[in-house]
Amino acid sequence: MNLDKILEKLKHHKVVLHYLDHNSEVHEAVGILVDFDKDVIHLEMFNNYGEPSEYYLNRHACTLLSILDEGEEA
Repeated sequence: MNLDKILEKLKHHKVVLHYLDHNSEVHEAVGILVDFDKDVIHLEMFNNYGEPSEYYLNRHACTLLSILDEGEEA
């Protein structure tokens, strides 16, 4: 199974993405997987007050290390 098939199954799920940036630093992004394409992964993230914000991860500028599925959005 390739990455796009995995991401397709995880749409509308809360996910935790761990990725390596161009400086070889590991980062974490947590949010609802809204959509993706060959260039970008789009998450909806929430701050401590429950306010949403959009997050776009450039797939060409990082190396995705892991995806943790925390379940379907309620």
